[in-house]
Amino acid sequence: MRRVVTVSLAAFVVLGMPDGALGVAWPSIRHDLGLPLSALGLLLLASLAGFLLVSSPSGRLARRFGTRQLLLAATGVGALGLAIVGVSPGLASLVLASFLIGLAAGGIDPGINAYMALRHGAGLMNLLHAAYGVGAVLGPLLVTALIARQLSWRWAYAVLAAAYLGMVLVTCITSGWRPLADPGEVPGRTPLASPTLWLAAATFFFCTGLEVGAGAWSFSLLTQSRGLPAAVAGLLVAGYWAAFTGARMLAAVASARFGPGGLLRLSLWLTVGATAAFWWTPFALPLVGFGVAAIFPALVSLTPSRLGRAGTPSAVGYQHAAAVLGGAVIPALAGVLFQSSTIELLGPLLFGLALVVVALDLLLGRYSSAMKG
Repeated sequence: MRRVVTVSLAAFVVLGMPDGALGVAWPSIRHDLGLPLSALGLLLLASLAGFLLVSSPSGRLARRFGTRQLLLAATGVGALGLAIVGVSPGLASLVLASFLIGLAAGGIDPGINAYMALRHGAGLMNLLHAAYGVGAVLGPLLVTALIARQLSWRWAYAVLAAAYLGMVLVTCITSGWRPLADPGEVPGRTPLASPTLWLAAATFFFCTGLEVGAGAWSFSLLTQSRGLPAAVAGLLVAGYWAAFTGARMLAAVASARFGPGGLLRLSLWLTVGATAAFWWTPFALPLVGFGVAAIFPALVSLTPSRLGRAGTPSAVGYQHAAAVLGGAVIPALAGVLFQSSTIELLGPLLFGLALVVVALDLLLGRYSSAMKG
């Protein structure tokens, strides 16, 4: 069991590395290949399409083939995608590679989340998501270190591809993966018409939109509207992600005392207070990261009790698809709003999103309790 947990944590570190690396590597990629600035949007859309294609049916795939086989296939595809980036001659191959990387993430992310939700507690779930944060920090550091040594960004993607290949090898030799269904348990699916599933998906949609939106737009608010120096604003944004990762590590310990439900309630109300404070002062930004960090892992941990163990693998796949959509759609719509009015609306927007997540979670908890009763 310990080996399986270790492999799962390592997979999430590896999963986070390309996500963190792209933003730092993009200026060099764009310069070397002569691409327009807007080409990054195509890569992100291709990755999103790949993720959505696999994440929704990931529960069925994991039940049929097993989590280990799903992880093997996903890491293999991810290694191929990253290798293609490393040798890419132009935009078309980059789009293909991004699609493959999205496919890989769509298998790794919900597949391991479902396994952890069913086979382990909320503590390991938070640790799993903290591992992703570690990877998201290591990716930019890798690219920065190589570029600082006058090496090409292609070497960074060679290292990332090697990391994914390493995960293939480690997964091959790791035994102890348990089936998602207990003996005698009939695997099930959460019907798409289920109001509980739609409430859960909406909660993930707005939660991830809040999380990504705060990280994506806060630097622009702090420098363009609040007049902070770029160095100070950068430290505050770094503080947001540092607090985010640290809070997930702390939640891994605190969950033993509070449980996923108590940890979720604490995080939700802390986020409401933190976003209200950020509306007033930019120096509350790290507190927003600290508050929002444990919401996503706690929601995943509560999936078996709210939507049923048998339907958890499928439900987690749909929830992650909704989360990825929220992380793309809400920041994008926020940009349209800021363009037509003022970026000062970021504070009230984050506060409003926090209240929406609280309301949806209350509805979800009451509805799932009523369905059980």
